[in-house]
This record gives sequence, structure tokens and C-alpha cells, in this order.
Amino acid sequence: MIDITKLKTFVAVADLGSFSKASEILYITQPAVTQQIKSLEKMVGAKLFQRQGGRIVLTEEGKRIYELAKALLEDYENLVEEMAKIKKDFKDSLFVGISTTLSEYRVPELLVEFHSQMPGIFIRAFVENSQQIEEGLSSGALNIGIIEREPSEKFRAVRWFYDEIIFFTHPSHLFAKEGEIEPEDLYSTELIFR
Repeated sequence: MIDITKLKTFVAVADLGSFSKASEILYITQPAVTQQIKSLEKMVGAKLFQRQGGRIVLTEEGKRIYELAKALLEDYENLVEEMAKIKKDFKDSLFVGISTTLSEYRVPELLVEFHSQMPGIFIRAFVENSQQIEEGLSSGALNIGIIEREPSEKFRAVRWFYDEIIFFTHPSHLFAKEGEIEPEDLYSTELIFR
């Protein structure tokens, strides 16, 4: 397996033409630089450097490895930077699962208010049914869930508001004529629900 540290050392020696200068910029001892180069040469099966007029230069095999190592290290640095960005993005994100009806009527104004108070937090909202939101919370994909019913006992719930449900009927219906009815009266009639 290729060791990124050894590749960095190899590229530094090639760029500087010196084991001692490479050890200075890498903050490691010169024997450590020599050991890493020898280990890399053993892995490759060829000498990577040769002395030429008091300077260290790449052999033909070293030149072949150098171009690939340089490109690999650039890709590695890009990968590390991208991973850091992703980590920061996820750290600065709030993953919210919202049940369908609430996502349309109640939560948008809440999200706008939250964002005005916490502009550095990016809100990622996912609209699903209550069961899927609970599954998202269990798996760790969501940080918070907003649903229309009591969640299962494994979650801690905070009641946000009580919703008022209004029944209405045609003016000629018996209930309309009575004006006010008891909740039990609803059992004896046909209702249309969402």
C-alpha cells in the first residue's frame, strides 16, 4: 500500500534536489527522509534518485513515479479540502423532517423565522409521512422531526401547538340546523377526511 507521507517526502526531495532541505521543510530528520525514500525504492524495485554534481536528481524510473506522485498528491489535497468542506456543510446544516400537511401550512413561517435568527445554519427540509420521519430520526439522517401525531416512546416530543379542527357542512344538513352538536354525534354521520 502506498503511504502518502512517503510520497510527500519523495516529491519534496525531487523538487528541492536535497535530502537535508526536504527534512527541513517537512520537519523530520534527514535519516527519516532517507529511510522513507529507501522504503519507497524497495516498493518500486528501482532507484529513484542519483547523485549528479553534488545534487540529487531523479533517475528515469524516478521521473516516471514523480509525475504520478505529484498528480496523486494534488488529488489527495483536493480530496482532503472537499471532505473538510462537506464536514463543515453538514455541521452547519439542520436536517428537518416535516410531515406533509405541516410542511405546507405551519412550518414555512417557522423556518423563515429560524433562518432570520440563525443565518449561518443551512436548513435541509425533507417532507415525508410521520413514519418515515421517525425512521430518519432513528437512523441519524434527520436531526429533528415535526409531525402531526405523538411519536413513538423512543423519542422525546415537545408539543408545538394544538391544531383546531373545524367541521363544516351544507346549510341544509341536520347539524347546521341544530347549531351546536356534541362530539358523540359525529359517530352517527358520514365524514370526509383528508
